[in-house]
Amino acid sequence: GTSFVSATAGGMLSGGVVSWNASTLAPGQADAVALTVTGPSSAGAVIAATAEVIDTATSQSYSRSSVNTTVASTDGLQIAVSATPDPVQPGQVVTYDITLSNTGNVTYGSNCCNSLNVRASIPNNTTVVSAAQAGGGACSKFSGNNTVFPCTAGQDIVWLGLGLAPGASITLHYSALVSASPVPSSGTLLTTVVSADSGGAAGGAASGLALVGAPQATLLLSSPEQVTAGASYTYTLTYGNSGSTTTPMSALSMALPAGTSFVSATAGGVLTNGTVSWNLGVLSPGQADSVALTVTAPSSTGAVVAASAELLDASSLQSYSRSSVNTTVASTDALRISVSATPDPVQAGQSVTYGITVYNAGNINYGSLTNNSLNIRASIPNSTSVSSAAQAGGGACSNFNGNNTMFPCAAGQDIVWLGLSLAPGASKTLQFTALVSASPAPANGTLLSSVVTTTSGGAAVATARVGTATTVAGTPTPSDADAPLPLWSLVLLGLGLGRRVMRRKP
Repeated sequence: GTSFVSATAGGMLSGGVVSWNASTLAPGQADAVALTVTGPSSAGAVIAATAEVIDTATSQSYSRSSVNTTVASTDGLQIAVSATPDPVQPGQVVTYDITLSNTGNVTYGSNCCNSLNVRASIPNNTTVVSAAQAGGGACSKFSGNNTVFPCTAGQDIVWLGLGLAPGASITLHYSALVSASPVPSSGTLLTTVVSADSGGAAGGAASGLALVGAPQATLLLSSPEQVTAGASYTYTLTYGNSGSTTTPMSALSMALPAGTSFVSATAGGVLTNGTVSWNLGVLSPGQADSVALTVTAPSSTGAVVAASAELLDASSLQSYSRSSVNTTVASTDALRISVSATPDPVQAGQSVTYGITVYNAGNINYGSLTNNSLNIRASIPNSTSVSSAAQAGGGACSNFNGNNTMFPCAAGQDIVWLGLSLAPGASKTLQFTALVSASPAPANGTLLSSVVTTTSGGAAVATARVGTATTVAGTPTPSDADAPLPLWSLVLLGLGLGRRVMRRKP
């Protein structure tokens, strides 16, 4: 029921089968390819697909994965999921951001039986340690009865009874601690599956993943959370070398997100066949820099624009690091957020201050009613902590419920400011100061990212991801002594209700 559109990384369609040829897989190596198809025209159809990694000489199966996709009408939800940082190291915290957008005409939460319930599975090898890391969700299934933390792999984080008007969006997030003992092997995929329903009716599903590894090079993709339909906006790609040795010749690659059009790229970025690429040269230990891509937003209000970028070896095309971000197309009644980090770079044992500016570009007078004041949340970056209330800039250490005000506030928790007012055309600046760990010292080139979210009346309005800093103390990149896999290829069989197969060539 589907038809072929395109395949990345040289994927070839032949006889209804898409195949990819690749080189050997080194221990801990992981990468991804993508296939884009056109869905069936019949709403309600379920598209089943399966992929398999196979030794083409012996037909021995290494791994298999399948997924079901439902064809929805326009009266549906869009769900996008991203993970930061990616890759993530054992003992670090990975944050999953979930953006839901109502592209239909149903007002969810308008009566007793049609509010939204959202569920996100906790990835293997991770734990959501506390309610503060659950982003307002409970540790349970949809029944919501079990709220005991820590919440472990095989359980879910759930958000119940959410409202979402047509054309509106909401962003949820939770943070999971990656196991440090036992340590998941380098290359392990940490996947969360997110689903939403309303009154028992399926509303959509999506998944997001992070890769376990201690990368020599790191990447963070950031953009405004909300942009105006048809307006230009900018993606920032911040990259760095967190290892102790110089990388080979490196490159950045970012496909234009669906529905956007190219405007410009800094630092010599070149657009070819829908993908913008930058040649970076070698990256010295501790080196960090950024490039920018400006695009025009889609014209449809409420759409979720999913974007991803990759930092890779320019010769072998081996992936060093990936990063993704979701942007919602909004009307002119929207908030704008910008975030900065000072100093940048910052050294281990020093403090870094994140400045947050929120501007009301719309006509809503926030704080004029009891139920429309602003709440702002900023995540604490990995390898940092906020030691005291004085460093929190008037905020509390908590999630949005504001109940937990204990300091120090560590990575995976949030600084929150509740009940703020903001008139049309006005702006507000907040800040918090985080202490960078001195022991263990984060690797030279590590990106320290704070995710800032604002809500009014419980609905997410905007998110910025531009608060980054780099650290100076370097640590060597771990290696894996196991033998590499032989040559392999990926084959996708049966477009539509078919199956995907990965095969390996001798």
